[in-house]
Amino acid sequence: MSHISGQVSSGCLTLLVSAKVWEVLFQFDEFLAEETRLKGCSRCGGKSLHYSNYDRADWGLPMALRGLHPRLSLSCDDCGKRARPPSVRYAGRRFYVASVHVVFSLLLPGSIDRVWKRAGLGISPGASTRRRWNRWWRNVFPRTARWRDIRRKFSNFAGETPLVRMFKQVCGSDWGPASAPGIPELLMLFRPFG
Repeated sequence: MSHISGQVSSGCLTLLVSAKVWEVLFQFDEFLAEETRLKGCSRCGGKSLHYSNYDRADWGLPMALRGLHPRLSLSCDDCGKRARPPSVRYAGRRFYVASVHVVFSLLLPGSIDRVWKRAGLGISPGASTRRRWNRWWRNVFPRTARWRDIRRKFSNFAGETPLVRMFKQVCGSDWGPASAPGIPELLMLFRPFG
């Protein structure tokens, strides 16, 4: 798998899991939840959805931020079916928050533990978790309808995974402090996976 070259900054990771960025991502999620609520129930066609938020794993955040914002969720008043809106904070059923999943999938394997410790985030994702993430980006994501829909927007960087191609287009060619503002935009590309 190809990775982002250049100097890896623990400051960028710290910024991505900061209270300010987490609040902005939560506001994105609130917007996406309201969009889902207004569409109504996809199962029965009911128009009345109510919020039924729940706590979920938010590994990769500093302890001070854990549990502050629940996973936004809706339930249909007619059939009771849960309608889980897309999220830019969570990557599907993964335990680690989306920004951590994306950033750590981009890093060179030898730099992961060092960056994680310098960012003060506790225990880093294990080697088997990182291998599973890399397999997902290399083998699963390129076959998704979402990638087929958006891939033409991204330049073709020969031999690179879709994630690296998207990162370079949205955030710049190397991982550094200047690339951090592009991460929320990058996370918005994955919103159907939330």
